[in-house]
Amino acid sequence: QRVLDAQLQQHGPHDRAYGEALVSMAEVDRARGRNEMAIERCEQAMEILERVLKPEDPDLAAAMERVADVERALGRYDDAMARRREALARREALLGAERSELMVPLVALGDTQQQGGQLEAARGSYARARAIGERVLGPADPTLVPSLTGLSRVALAAGEVDEARR
Repeated sequence: QRVLDAQLQQHGPHDRAYGEALVSMAEVDRARGRNEMAIERCEQAMEILERVLKPEDPDLAAAMERVADVERALGRYDDAMARRREALARREALLGAERSELMVPLVALGDTQQQGGQLEAARGSYARARAIGERVLGPADPTLVPSLTGLSRVALAAGEVDEARR
């Protein structure tokens, strides 16, 4: 809280540093079980960051992903999925649709979709991350492991044991 107060005093309530500090405090609040405070801080942070950062700023996508992490941890899967999709769209607009940098956000989206009960959507996100990785990095690259693990988890959740073993 002291860091947040110092950011507020130094930069004011409409500054990037204050917005980022709010996201950090939201993560702390969530970890401490102060869920409503975490959500309030997330909403306030996004309001500030969307106003002060350009839409194409990669830090905005990163902040959105951090807020989605908090939302997901609190069981707000629909909110987290929407935010992850928006962050992913921003990253795609910046980088292109076939960049290995999209693999982590795609897996995170898949994880959120799976936790939210959207198994087929999760399968699609994991499969896309895998396809990008195989094309860009090669089929034996270790960064494929999270997407392969996600695909296996979805197959198990869907009762497709043979598919999960592949």
